[in-house]
Amino acid sequence: MVVSLRPRSPATPERPVGNGYYQIIAKHSGQCLDVAGYSYAHGAPIVQATCGDGHNQQWRLVPYSDGRKFRIQARHSGMCLDVAWGSRQHAAPAMQAFPASGNGNVGLNQQWRFQLKS
Repeated sequence: MVVSLRPRSPATPERPVGNGYYQIIAKHSGQCLDVAGYSYAHGAPIVQATCGDGHNQQWRLVPYSDGRKFRIQARHSGMCLDVAWGSRQHAAPAMQAFPASGNGNVGLNQQWRFQLKS
């Protein structure tokens, strides 16, 4: 899935919603990455939904020290976009989870990188 980062209007694509938060929008549907039901629970599903003003659709990119990977953090809960249970399977679900901490492979399922595509 190709996604785009779009700030809420009247901001421009180069400028976030405010305080560094973005909406993440699926290119194929125009819908936003959303923590389902405005949940604060660890393990709540991440879905696509009609874009709105909710903080559960606003995300902050938190860079890792290498400057190439990011943690994607929900504004309303402070939890992170996470591939559920660290799965490597096709179509594994996404959820929100407490930010991982530690060294080595801890939290690889919360590390995201971006590649330019034309």
